[in-house]
Amino acid sequence: MDTILATTKLYRNNQTAVPSIICDKFDVDVDTIIEWGINEKNEPVIKFRKKETLRI
Repeated sequence: MDTILATTKLYRNNQTAVPSIICDKFDVDVDTIIEWGINEKNEPVIKFRKKETLRI
């Protein structure tokens, strides 16, 4: 069974906040892109990745 660490509310404009416990554990900050998906079991999947910038 999955462990629930926090809950959030979805607002009228489809926005939500990422709980601080998740931000701390997965190093989520303003340079993080959150990817939302659905796996083969039709369950939600959320992944975090850092925004990449080109350096010339």
